[in-house]
Amino acid sequence: MCAIHFSGTGKLLVSFVYVFISLMRVTPTSVDEFQFQLSTVDSVISQYPDSHIFLGGYFNVDLSRNWTNTKVLVDFCYKLHDITTGRIYTI
Repeated sequence: MCAIHFSGTGKLLVSFVYVFISLMRVTPTSVDEFQFQLSTVDSVISQYPDSHIFLGGYFNVDLSRNWTNTKVLVDFCYKLHDITTGRIYTI
């Protein structure tokens, strides 16, 4: 994960968060690692509550399949939407 935060003397506050998760198989260990990566993203976003967030990258999840990591990512996105309404953009 890479995160960059820009702020200036004005009111422009922007954070870019790029994620690459390269989990190939879903195992109990990989689910824990996936959740850890998402919690790290959440932590970075929480550090800048007044910032516009641009979130991009590769989460290695097929949203059309009913896999554990799919549910974890969807739940994470709903949570993000609830706490960042109007300030998060996906790229």
